Amino acid sequence: MYAGYCVDGTAGRPAIDPGRWGEDRDEFPKCTTYKGLKSMTVEVDGTEEEVLMDDEHGPLVYQRDGSTKYSILHYAEAGYSGGGNCRSEKCWKYMSSTEQKTMIHVVAKKNRRLKEQLDYKWQEIRWTK
Repeated sequence: MYAGYCVDGTAGRPAIDPGRWGEDRDEFPKCTTYKGLKSMTVEVDGTEEEVLMDDEHGPLVYQRDGSTKYSILHYAEAGYSGGGNCRSEKCWKYMSSTEQKTMIHVVAKKNRRLKEQLDYKWQEIRWTK
């Protein structure tokens, strides 16, 4: 397993150990549904929320300091007999189309909630890539 890096070399640990599937990780087609989009609009609580996108890393999550970060899918796998949980992460380009769609909606909700928390000054903050 690659400690500290996703399969593509970005932050996090890989969701898939390349040794389990062999070196040929191109056996499944990559999702290209959102390729080329710079932003998209998602409905959150009845109003539209714009989500900034990156081709390689997916939707951008706003931070309190005005910066952004890439979103990674985190999940836990139960060990044998329910013990020894393993936390795994999955990068954007290895997510299925369903996982990518879900991630975009999660990021839209996170961004909306942050704006609500900073409601008196969120318009002053310029989120950048």
